[in-house]
Amino acid sequence: MKNLNRNEAFKLWDIYWNDSVNEFFKVEAIQDYGAEEIVQSPSYEAWAKGDKNKSIEIMKQNANEWSKQTRQKRVLKIRIHIVKKPYSSYIEWEIMHYKLVNIPLGDEKVYLVNSEDIKDVIIPGDFMIFDNERVANSHYGETGKMTGMDFYDRGEDISKFIRLKDLLLSKAIELETSL
Repeated sequence: MKNLNRNEAFKLWDIYWNDSVNEFFKVEAIQDYGAEEIVQSPSYEAWAKGDKNKSIEIMKQNANEWSKQTRQKRVLKIRIHIVKKPYSSYIEWEIMHYKLVNIPLGDEKVYLVNSEDIKDVIIPGDFMIFDNERVANSHYGETGKMTGMDFYDRGEDISKFIRLKDLLLSKAIELETSL
């Protein structure tokens, strides 16, 4: 396992992403990524102020470049977000983003897992599995900004992540694009 700071982590993450050929599996466990750049977007700012129509308009306008890059990656893309009820404003916004962008334009399968359904399960934070061979496990600071990642390369023991993947998929509810 290799632990890298934020800047170095993004470089190795890109290598893992570019090398993947079959499947990308991502778990998101945080309810508000407050310090990440995506949350500081005009779309989220409009959503947080209650202007959901403006937020959706901005979301659709900004979707093209991201979705084109993501769709070109011809792998099965599965995302699970572990959510707590009631939903935070961020989770509500992100669910809308999933429905309008990630699923139809990014060619992702998106699932939600209610945190109550897995309350006895230890989730090591956000993690991504590439082709069931490599793992990137993110670490976040108190403000919600990603500070670094642990990377497990081919040949290293990632069995706990594979078991979590299987468990989470068994509890997951697929998110539909209908509004």
